[in-house]
Amino acid sequence: MKLVLLASLLGSVPVTAATFPADDAFVPLRCGGQVMYDRLNDDPVAIDARDLVGDRDSPAGLRAADDQFLYLRVRVDLDPAPGGTLGQFAWGMLIDLDGMLRDYELMIIVDGTGNGQPVVRVHTNRTTTVANSPADPPDEPAAATLPFAMNAQTIASTSKFGGTTDHFVDFAIPWSELRPLGLDRTTPIYVWAATSGTVNTLDGDLACHDFAAGPVELEIAASDPTVGDPVVDTDGDGYTDAEEVAAGTDPADPDSIPESRLEGGGGCSSGGGAGLALSLCLLGWCAAEHSSRRHSSRCHRACSRWCAADHSSRRHSSRCRCACSAGAQPSTARGVTARAVAVLARAGAQPITARGVTARAVAVLARLVRSRARATEPAARRP
Repeated sequence: MKLVLLASLLGSVPVTAATFPADDAFVPLRCGGQVMYDRLNDDPVAIDARDLVGDRDSPAGLRAADDQFLYLRVRVDLDPAPGGTLGQFAWGMLIDLDGMLRDYELMIIVDGTGNGQPVVRVHTNRTTTVANSPADPPDEPAAATLPFAMNAQTIASTSKFGGTTDHFVDFAIPWSELRPLGLDRTTPIYVWAATSGTVNTLDGDLACHDFAAGPVELEIAASDPTVGDPVVDTDGDGYTDAEEVAAGTDPADPDSIPESRLEGGGGCSSGGGAGLALSLCLLGWCAAEHSSRRHSSRCHRACSRWCAADHSSRRHSSRCRCACSAGAQPSTARGVTARAVAVLARAGAQPITARGVTARAVAVLARLVRSRARATEPAARRP
């Protein structure tokens, strides 16, 4: 049943209520080459309506878009609005706009914490107070405040992770509110889906992070790179911008497509000295090819060709060598460094051995290298 709450208009908000798209219009966000996931009851504090849940068949986080709105959706274990009254919690997403994954630039939050009528708020985050943590508070006041009744809903899902009917929390934000803040339909982004019990953070249950692995780090729990609109194809080459951003190709260049990257084309240099750029190019594609335990021989050959150049004396699988090329240099022929092991363990990647590194591990290491490479580049923070 759709939740409808009465709420007065707050400030200057759109007069047209969002019409949420059908379920099949929502496209899953992804983590480590697989759809956004989260284990039932992984956080003993964030339970029931605050417990994000998801797996391959029932993703934890999704989005859709049209000309007017960005639609975001999270899946939770229990009805957030029993009896028609939204619970006093919060649900939402943090969004990174600059590729530096130790902080976020936007927070979009459905606030039912009891401070008046439930609302959807958009916050910027120009000053980092708690680095690499979802507990980092956003800027106040909110850049936009929208009435729940016009811009959000809760509806029943078909999944039943805990034996009871799961629910979606859907929220819609006008592009007209997001564009001035740096987010448009084709903007490359990373995303964290989360819940909370407080008004100004999303540090409860985070998707793609297991509470048992220890404190969450933003740079490890981030989604795969994507864009807001999951179906837009800027260059008309048959690959969506989301697919191209995830693969590392240029969504504005019809000659740059995911397959060509493995052959040295489409923005992927195959010459000597490519170093970090090439390793990331290979990692982005290999992570996609390894999803659902599938990996093509072409991916293996591409990984092996480059990795063997620097690791010819080390007997690792191509996947392991590619992970090592992302900065996790092996200390011996039978293992990876303690730093790499710690990163992979926190990410929940298995197996962590010299004979195999999962797509999740490859993607995590690739994100870390991209984030830290950007962090060393001189660039002014967004105003």
